[in-house]
Amino acid sequence: MAKLGRLKKRQEFLDIQLKGQSWVSSSVIVQILPAHGERSGQAQRTEHDVLSRMGLTVSKKVSGLAVERNRIKRRLRAAASDVLAARAQNGADYVLIGRKATLDVDFESLKKDLSWCLKRLHHKLES
Repeated sequence: MAKLGRLKKRQEFLDIQLKGQSWVSSSVIVQILPAHGERSGQAQRTEHDVLSRMGLTVSKKVSGLAVERNRIKRRLRAAASDVLAARAQNGADYVLIGRKATLDVDFESLKKDLSWCLKRLHHKLES
């Protein structure tokens, strides 16, 4: 299993939103920016820096309660450690966006949705 780095800066999230691809399922939205994608405000990564990175976000539109948003993020983080760590492309950046259904869906279904989104995105990028 590969270790995932973290996306920390707002600009990194915006770059993925603007330049990347996304796929929507009932419980999660996944955005990806492949390793060869351009990144503004920072130098291109070298071939030695192939760590995939992940960021999580849950809007206040999903829930006005911080407790619920934090629970959604914890569930996404756990699902990502199971699924994304094994299926991430080297050097790619991923953003997982929580939805209202993320809070209540069965954890196995959440992992299945995440896996399905990754499969579709990777296929979309290859073609």
